Amino acid sequence: MKSSSLSRAALFLAVAPLLSACTGKASDAGPETALIFTAIPDSNSTELEQKFQPVAEYLSAQLGVPVRYLATADYGASVESFKNGDVHLAWFGGLTGVQARAAVEGSRAIAQGQIDPQFRSYFVAHKNTGLTPSADFPLGFAGKTFTFGSERSTSGRL
Repeated sequence: MKSSSLSRAALFLAVAPLLSACTGKASDAGPETALIFTAIPDSNSTELEQKFQPVAEYLSAQLGVPVRYLATADYGASVESFKNGDVHLAWFGGLTGVQARAAVEGSRAIAQGQIDPQFRSYFVAHKNTGLTPSADFPLGFAGKTFTFGSERSTSGRL
């Protein structure tokens, strides 16, 4: 794995509590079953399989349990798989992470990218709107139209 990956000790500490519940389905505890993870499908499924198969192999070797990546069709399916207990661990974006934690009591974020705390959203207004930066934001939008990006996009929607 690359040096930017979690250290072995941090990885073990982050995932160790899950090991006692590793299973084909989180609600069906069994000793010889797999830790299953998914990720939001931000690329095509072939690319994701190629990307996450080495992660599964690495985690399996480091943790001493079978680890499997489960591909999902879309962002909502990733959250549903987590909610339904079909996966134990998931790589979510900001919005899907909030949705997943809201859907599963006791779930929590255990890691984030280095850039995530510095993430910023910007509102861009055409000069003809007359909008200017203000402490009264978003009151100046009253009576104006507004658009978002994809409903599942953290950067475009959240």
